[in-house]
Amino acid sequence: MKLKNRPLIGYILLFLALLGSLFLFFFSEGFAENIMVELIGAIIFLLIIDQLLLKSERKQWQVVKNEIEYLLARTLNSLRDDILIKMFNFKHETEFNNNITETEKLIRKEKEEYLNDLVARDDEEIARMIDNNYLNKLKSYDDFFLEKAEDLWRTINNKYSDHFEPEEIKEFISLSLYLRDLNHGLKTYQKSFHYEDKKEYYQQKGLRNIVHNTREIIETLIELKDLGYQPTALFIEEDYE
Repeated sequence: MKLKNRPLIGYILLFLALLGSLFLFFFSEGFAENIMVELIGAIIFLLIIDQLLLKSERKQWQVVKNEIEYLLARTLNSLRDDILIKMFNFKHETEFNNNITETEKLIRKEKEEYLNDLVARDDEEIARMIDNNYLNKLKSYDDFFLEKAEDLWRTINNKYSDHFEPEEIKEFISLSLYLRDLNHGLKTYQKSFHYEDKKEYYQQKGLRNIVHNTREIIETLIELKDLGYQPTALFIEEDYE
C-alpha cells in the first residue's frame, strides 16, 4: 500500500515521539536507560494500529472493486459484441439446446475463436470485411465508438484507479485511446461523402486508420480477457427458430 493510504496522524505522532525522545535523551538524567523500551513499545503500537486500519480499508475497497470490475466486464462485453456485429456482421452457429447456460457458453467460445481468427487475418481482408459490413451502410456520422471511449474513461478515471494493477490500467487506457482513434478514422473516411474530388484519398486514409485501430481494439480485448475481465455470459440477441 502507498504512503497516502496510511493515516498521516500516525507518522506525525511517531515523528514527535522521536523528537521528544532525543530531547530527553540529552537533557534528562536517567532517561537513556528507558528510551529503547519506550520507543519499541510506541513503534509496535503504531504498526498495529496501522495494520488494523489498512485491513479495514482493504475490506471496504474489495466491495467497491468487485462492483467496478463487474461494470468494466459488462462494458467490455458490450464493446466486444458491438465490434463483432457492427463491423463484421458476426452470427453464431450455435443451436439452442434448451440449456441457456450451455448455449451461452458455446456462443462465448465461438466469439473468442472468431476474435482470434480476425487477429490472424491480414489488413486487406479485414478492410474488405469492414467495408462490406459496416462502411458501405454508413450514411451519416457515427460517434458510437467515441461514446464507448468516454464511457470507459469515466469508469477507470476515478479515485479507485490506484487499487488496480498497473497492467490493467495500461490496457484500459490503451483501449480508450484506440476507440478515440477509431472514431477519428471514421470521421476521415466520412469526408469522402462531402469531397468528391478527394473521395478516394479520404477513403483510403480513413480505412487504413480504421483497420489499424480495430485490430488494436480486438487484441486489447483479448488481453483484458486473459487478465480476468471475462463476463459469465457474452449475450447477443438471436432467434433460435
